[in-house]
Formats: sequence, C-alpha cells, structure tokens
Amino acid sequence: ERKKKSEVMLETSEKIVYAMLSLEPVHLAQITEGTGMELSCVMEILFSLQIKNLVQAIGNNYFVIKM
Repeated sequence: ERKKKSEVMLETSEKIVYAMLSLEPVHLAQITEGTGMELSCVMEILFSLQIKNLVQAIGNNYFVIKM
C-alpha cells in the first residue's frame, strides 16, 4: 500500500517546519519566526523537504505544501 506524502518518515526538525506550511503560500520569515530556528537551518530543512517532494518553492521566498 502506498503511503501518503505526509506519512513519509521525517526528522523532528522537518516535522516542525512542515507543520508551519499549508496550501497557502508561507514566507520564509514566517517559517523562521514560527519555528524559532536559525534561518540557515530552516533553509536546509526546506531544501530537504523539496528533495522529498513534499514542499514547493513558489518564488520570492514563499513555500507551499506540494500536492
């Protein structure tokens, strides 16, 4: 049985960042502020989530959950 995208194994930090996202665009600054993480850490996690095909960058530092 195929797992849903949201059920993919994620690190704790990835889950925290992923929880900040939605189908509506969220700015990088909002994600950083909301998680309390360093900007560089959030960017690294967002990159990882993009590689896992869970998140999409839509330009101007906005991100959405990928459907």
